[in-house]
Amino acid sequence: MSLRTKTIDELFDLEIDLHQLTDEENDSSLNQIISLYEELHKKITRDRGKEYESSLPEIRKKLLRYLIRYGTYLKTQFQKDDYTAEASLRKALRYDNRNPIAHYRLGFLNYKKRRYSNSINHFQQAVKHDVDCPSPEYRLTNQQLYNTQLYLANSSLYIAEEAQQALQRLENKANPDNVPQLERSSLYEKINQNEDLLATNAFAIFTPDGESRCSKEKCDDIAFGEAFPDRIILYFTDRNHLLIYNGKDIQLSVNQAEIMRYLFLKTGEHCPATKNAFSEIFTSSVKNGNIPNNTFTQSVRRLKRKMEQNDVPASVIINSRSLNSEPAYYYTDAMPYIIMHRTDTTFILDQ
Repeated sequence: MSLRTKTIDELFDLEIDLHQLTDEENDSSLNQIISLYEELHKKITRDRGKEYESSLPEIRKKLLRYLIRYGTYLKTQFQKDDYTAEASLRKALRYDNRNPIAHYRLGFLNYKKRRYSNSINHFQQAVKHDVDCPSPEYRLTNQQLYNTQLYLANSSLYIAEEAQQALQRLENKANPDNVPQLERSSLYEKINQNEDLLATNAFAIFTPDGESRCSKEKCDDIAFGEAFPDRIILYFTDRNHLLIYNGKDIQLSVNQAEIMRYLFLKTGEHCPATKNAFSEIFTSSVKNGNIPNNTFTQSVRRLKRKMEQNDVPASVIINSRSLNSEPAYYYTDAMPYIIMHRTDTTFILDQ
């Protein structure tokens, strides 16, 4: 599909079709829709007639949203990829170089790869631009701001430790009479303290009884051990989103995991969720701003089929009707759940 040869009107028509594929969780659709918005942005920017100029801010807004929200899922909607995430976030900064959450995530990705100078730069930019960020969805959470300071401290300590080691090597080669006797101490103790603090509080666990913090290793034990039979476990790992039940697991797409989490945490018999609760992830009807009932119900049916494939009783999600007779769904609480994810994770449906 060549987008370059299409007119602006043809691209707008194609947008609706691609959104439909995205809602149906077609793996190539996210890549295609980002490419479409990039091409639209380019063509409208160059449009001499200025006929479409007023639509440019909205196109840029949609492009940013897809790059930041879904950039890590461009290979498949069922698995994260750090390489595509980093490429997408860098691309997002071309359209908004003051975006705090893009800088934060790039800081984290660079920290993972031990590129500490780059990590410091992005974390500093994240804090700097968070103060006056006009869009709440890109502001840092308190947990992210806290983590930023720990990552900044550790990145600086790693660089200082490397410099100290280099200095030691040079001293060994230098004339001892010309080397000043500086007092130095290992920075590894402080580095390890910060790393331990990050690791032991890296993940949050949510159950009907409340919230707690723990390490990734503890979450793995809960997810893949045998201590929690007949519990529905929704595990947002660093690679994918797993639905786990009695030792069996199945991957969910990013939107399926979002829907399940929302149903667990925010619905009940007296407060079922209608399609409007999920408007941030159902985007197929961008033309009139209305989400078709069928889009909503088909998405929930696909999720329930995934549950059944993993032997999870799909009856824990009940189909009901809202006051205005729209389709609605809620979680019955007949079976306890466990939700686990990184403490600094942000969710589309919380925005």
